[in-house]
Amino acid sequence: MGMLLTSLTLQNGSTTGNGNVADMSGQSEYVTLYCAGTGTISSGTITIEEAHTSTYSGTWSQLATVASTNISTAVQAVHLTGNYLFIRARISNNVSGGGNVTVTLVAD
Repeated sequence: MGMLLTSLTLQNGSTTGNGNVADMSGQSEYVTLYCAGTGTISSGTITIEEAHTSTYSGTWSQLATVASTNISTAVQAVHLTGNYLFIRARISNNVSGGGNVTVTLVAD
């Protein structure tokens, strides 16, 4: 069990957008992203991605996807193992139906 390095909200009540970027500095071993929905969600996708710089403007490498309809009034955890530089939770297909999503990253 490692020491907590970071806890960061990547999306906060969002329905669209790239969200915040977590600077992992290659120090993480275990990363968990908690994807939570609020309200009615009829469509949308969250794509967990990584890149070598926080400002990379190209296509980030995909790590996982979460269907937003699966987290309408629920939480889904995505567990990653490895060393990452920068991670984001991009809403790749807009969340619709009146609800929104929050994604929180915790790493050690």
